[in-house]
Amino acid sequence: MNIMSDIETLIDIVKDIGEGLDDKDTVRELAIKSSRTIERLSRQMIQEIHKGEGSREKFNEAQQEVSKVKSIIEDYPELYHSGFLRNGFQELAEAHILWAISRDEFNYLRSLCGQHELPV
Repeated sequence: MNIMSDIETLIDIVKDIGEGLDDKDTVRELAIKSSRTIERLSRQMIQEIHKGEGSREKFNEAQQEVSKVKSIIEDYPELYHSGFLRNGFQELAEAHILWAISRDEFNYLRSLCGQHELPV
């Protein structure tokens, strides 16, 4: 009987691990989707800036997406450092820099560089 209870315990452990991995995979998929949204919005901002257009609206939308993805993955720090968010965050940083340069907003750039963490 002791062997049966050990087997049942192991089965429960395996189920818990499987559920945890399923949860993590769901979070990863949501984060990938958010990263793609950030990248798309950032590319659009860069294109608009090159055309002499652009507004803070897309920046705000992208920043909301950054906040969303950070809150989604806060229980999974390994996802933050896994690399798939890098492209979206890099594009957004480039958009911020290009925006500031194109509008001679160097104080804005200095404020970003003075922070311990860029807003991405």
